[in-house]
Amino acid sequence: MADDEDTLPARFYQHYGNLSPTMRKVTQFVMRHPDRAATMSAIEIAHETGTSDATVIRMAQALGFSSLKDMRVFALKMLKDRSDPGRQLANRLDSVGPEGSVLSTVAADASANLQVLAELEDTDAWQSALDAADCAADIWCFGVPPAGFLGLHLATLLTRMGRRARSSTATGIGLADELLQVSGSTAVIIFAPVRIFREHSVVLERAHEVGATSILLTEAVSAPPADAADILLPLPSASLDATGELLMPAAVCQALALALAGRQDTRAHQAMDELNTLRVELGKETEQSDLELPAFGRDLD
Repeated sequence: MADDEDTLPARFYQHYGNLSPTMRKVTQFVMRHPDRAATMSAIEIAHETGTSDATVIRMAQALGFSSLKDMRVFALKMLKDRSDPGRQLANRLDSVGPEGSVLSTVAADASANLQVLAELEDTDAWQSALDAADCAADIWCFGVPPAGFLGLHLATLLTRMGRRARSSTATGIGLADELLQVSGSTAVIIFAPVRIFREHSVVLERAHEVGATSILLTEAVSAPPADAADILLPLPSASLDATGELLMPAAVCQALALALAGRQDTRAHQAMDELNTLRVELGKETEQSDLELPAFGRDLD
């Protein structure tokens, strides 16, 4: 049975460098679909990943499991931990230990997660996301706080590079006004790193209704609403270790902004130059001699 300090993501990152490409493919499937992997046979997992049942068994053994059944127990625990903020915190504290170096642990976990994230660049989903955002008349970034603040960050980066972009963290009925601005020419980028809330589902539904392209960033790729996204960008399971749930989507924001700037670099440079001109103008200090005391002040003498 899995204990608090031994998790499926921890084993994956510990042995990542020793896994063959096919075993990594199987492990990533299990990490992204723990609910399905917890009930599937080796043959079924092999069919889903385009590998063999022998590869699935070797993968489980390479991660230190005595059997596939043992790995399923860890997959179930991972599924439960992802939806429980208290368990997430406990896992992160356990990964550091009472006398451990917090910064070193965060850096090590983040490095391992970023290594997995980098593989996203070679996928059709990544290229489709770039194409959709590049062709869109406007880009709308949405997320429930705190993940939604990454949407503000991305929208700011894109605006500075000459793109029409905006963001929202609205929830409840306040979200309705924001959704009215979504059209068929909008690219909707949705931040839902760990859980997909009702607001995320409504945004996905609205995007589908008006013909907007939806791009979803999440670890919870098995959650039913995730299927409604036109483009799914799966995130590493960083929420289950010391990295936390925000660093991976933040890295995706930076990559998206740079990639889109590179596609229209002249436009991006012009926008940056204009931004700098405005900053210089705003930064000019008013000469003291230009200031005049109000009349009542002069009369005090």
